[in-house]
Amino acid sequence: MRRILLKASMKRHRGSLSGIFFLISLSALFLTAVLIVGYSAGRFEKRELARLGYGDMTAWVSGDAAVLAGLSGELRAQEAVEAVSVQPLIFSDYEINGQDSDSEGQLILYEPSRVAYRFFDGDMSGYGEAPKQVRSGEVYLPASLVSMYGAAVGDEIRFFLARQGGELALTVAGFLKIRLWEAP
Repeated sequence: MRRILLKASMKRHRGSLSGIFFLISLSALFLTAVLIVGYSAGRFEKRELARLGYGDMTAWVSGDAAVLAGLSGELRAQEAVEAVSVQPLIFSDYEINGQDSDSEGQLILYEPSRVAYRFFDGDMSGYGEAPKQVRSGEVYLPASLVSMYGAAVGDEIRFFLARQGGELALTVAGFLKIRLWEAP
């Protein structure tokens, strides 16, 4: 008798039960998709950071050479630290073609043995040869400054160096982008 009642009840509520099963299945599918995307994104990010040579910590500090050497020495002495490197850079406001920047630029030393760069050719249609060194008074800029400021080879860019006083005027020698893979 119970079996007959159960069958009759299931037949009567078949649509409701099907809807509930469909909603539970759809929820499980969405939850699985969210978990897979989250897991994959985390793995991709870790893999890319390792491939690019970035560690778990980046510290931007300012100070004299003795302070930086002491800090580097203390970091190297830590058991979990694989490598420590120091890259000199200067933050500065800048002006291109009479337009002031709304953010600070970074003047970074050109080190092709440590950082991989790609240099655009003269008409920005492809890539050209990387210079062996950057000549005195010249600078290579990110290609984004072409569209932002109309920068072109031969233009002058002025950096306002507050801490050192005065300004630094450099001639644009070309445009670059940092590669997303290791230097040769």
